[in-house]
Amino acid sequence: MEYCPRFSVCKVRQYLEDVKAGKSKIAADALLPHEIIRYVNDPHADNMHDVKYYSDADDSYVVDRPDVGDVAKLQWKAMVEDLSNKGKWKNCLAVCEFFTDPSDVSEAGVPEAMGLLVSQLNDKEPWKGKVIPFTRNPKRLHLIQGDDLKSKLACFRGTGISGNSATTQKVLDLILQEAVNANLKPEQMIKRVLVFVRMDCEMSSIQAEHWPITYQIMRSKFEEKGYAVPHIVFWYMYSRDSDMVVSSQVSGMTTFTGYTDDFFKLFLDREGDVSPNHAMEAAICGKEYQNLVVVD
Repeated sequence: MEYCPRFSVCKVRQYLEDVKAGKSKIAADALLPHEIIRYVNDPHADNMHDVKYYSDADDSYVVDRPDVGDVAKLQWKAMVEDLSNKGKWKNCLAVCEFFTDPSDVSEAGVPEAMGLLVSQLNDKEPWKGKVIPFTRNPKRLHLIQGDDLKSKLACFRGTGISGNSATTQKVLDLILQEAVNANLKPEQMIKRVLVFVRMDCEMSSIQAEHWPITYQIMRSKFEEKGYAVPHIVFWYMYSRDSDMVVSSQVSGMTTFTGYTDDFFKLFLDREGDVSPNHAMEAAICGKEYQNLVVVD
């Protein structure tokens, strides 16, 4: 099954209902991470589409929808197992917000979903099950506790840690300190740091005039301890009106601006290792572009 088109909430629910009813089998790549977590605390996450019928007993209209929360948890488990078996996201660490609208299926829910996903797929200490809070001065890695997706979400949302800015240098300092404290070998160092930011947040030290200096400072710090500095992947998500992703690369950092489902799928498949050319291919892979011809 292919990824559902953006904002087609009815199709997401219909898929989960069909699985619950035994009409379909779970396909690990059927839904995007933020589409799944929307339904974990169901019933009726998208109640604007609920079908109602009249109950004589209650003398009122009641909702006729199955609870798909349990199916959503199974869908998440299948996705995590599939990515883990493929060896995806093993050496990555997420920097993300701890608050989002739990009913939002748009890109605003991506930071939370990706924070949870990456924390589960990194199975080596001291990174296992952890994320870095999106705050100006992060003090420690935060462990996401819980036995299933629902409890992990509750832990994630109940931390009380959040902010609207963060500093690249302090994030890297924290990672380096964790590695030194754990006496990690060079190959155990995080390879990629993923920063997921909404439209009303900012990341300090990423501007073109600042980053080269910051990068040289951090590279020296890491090399002094015998490590390579992780590559920063910074994804700045605009409003849901965004219909393409713009990508740029400088030494040690890749930035993305905007959101599309096609790009998110590519991002997941490539573990965030997406070049400007990849981003352009994702932007023009839709059916509306397939009949275009380039004339030289």
